Amino acid sequence: MTPFDRFLQILATIGPQLTIWLLVKILFLVGLGIYILFAAIIIRQAALMNRTLKGTLDIGVRLLAWIHFLAAIFIFTLALVIL
Repeated sequence: MTPFDRFLQILATIGPQLTIWLLVKILFLVGLGIYILFAAIIIRQAALMNRTLKGTLDIGVRLLAWIHFLAAIFIFTLALVIL
């Protein structure tokens, strides 16, 4: 028996609990989790940019980065509750 056959057998024993929609939901939440990491990287990049370039947009760029991060966390939490 190949590993793929064993994998299919395991999926068959789980039965109707594991549907395609459950897999889609899990992948969607994983994707949103990766997007939160991306939003955290944006905060770091904005801080590095503000240290390099001193100007009048420092507060605005930092504020937008944090709003983006908080919105990503909010959307992840909302999707976790809804899905």
